[in-house]
Amino acid sequence: MISKTKRKLKNIKNKILYTIRKPKIKIDSIENGAIQFLGSKYGGWNFLKTSTIKKSTVISIGAGEDISFDVMLADQFDTHIILVDPTPKSIIHIEETIKSIGKSASTQFNETGRQEISSYPLENIQRDQILHEKSALWTHNGHIKFFQPPNPNDVSHSITNIQNNYKSNSENNYINVPCVTIEKLFKKHNITEIEILKIDIEGAEIHVIPNILKLHKSLQPKQILVEYDGILYPNKKYIKMCLECDDSLRKNGYTCIHKHEKNNFLYVKHECIERKTY
Repeated sequence: MISKTKRKLKNIKNKILYTIRKPKIKIDSIENGAIQFLGSKYGGWNFLKTSTIKKSTVISIGAGEDISFDVMLADQFDTHIILVDPTPKSIIHIEETIKSIGKSASTQFNETGRQEISSYPLENIQRDQILHEKSALWTHNGHIKFFQPPNPNDVSHSITNIQNNYKSNSENNYINVPCVTIEKLFKKHNITEIEILKIDIEGAEIHVIPNILKLHKSLQPKQILVEYDGILYPNKKYIKMCLECDDSLRKNGYTCIHKHEKNNFLYVKHECIERKTY
C-alpha cells in the first residue's frame, strides 16, 4: 500500500515538473499527407513517407515487446530492419517473431506494449529482412550496467537508470550487457546508407545523439525518430541536454516536423522535405 502511494505521488510530481520544465521544441509544418503512422497505439511511430524508403535500411534502437512499427515497415516497404536491444524479454520476443516469419496476422494489435506474435503481418517478410543486434547503443564499446525497471513485469531497462531517479549506486537491480557505438554498429552490418533511425532507449538518447551527428554526412540517417524519455522524468540536467540535442540536430541539417504524444519527435533532413514554417 505504501509503495503504491509513493508511486502515485511520484507520478503527480512528474506531471507537475513536466508542465513547468517541458522543453520548447519547435515543430515545422510540411505538406499534408506526407507524414504516416504505422504500428500499434503503444509501439507505433510517425515517419515521413519518401520516395527512397522502399528497400531501405532501418535501424530501430530499443525494441521491447512491441515491434509493430518495424514489422509493418518491412511488410509495406520491403525494408531491412536492424533491431538493437539486449533486454532479456526483448530477445525472446524478437526470436519468437523471427521464427514466425511467413505467417499472416491472426489477431489485432493491443495497447499494452506486449504484442502477441500472432498480431504481426509476417507473411510477406523474408528471413533476412529482420536482424537482431543483442547490444545496447552507447558511447563506447564493451559492457555496461543495464538497470531494471521498478516493476519487474515491465520490459524496459535503462543505462541511465532513469526510472529509478537516475541512481548510479544501485547494487542489485541491473544486468551487464554488451554495448556498441553507432560507428561499430554501422561497420558490423556494412551499413552505407540509412533511411530511418528510431531511438527509444529510456533516457540514453541524449548521450548517443551527439555521436550519431559525428558520422560522415553520407551516413547520417535521413530521418531520426526519437523518444525523449527524460521529458516524463524531468530534471534540469536532462532538459538542458535535450535542448542541446535539438539544437545540434538542427545545426546538422535536420528539422523537427512532428510531435506525437508528449515526447516522441520526428526529425528529417532538409533535403528530404519541402518545408514551410509556422
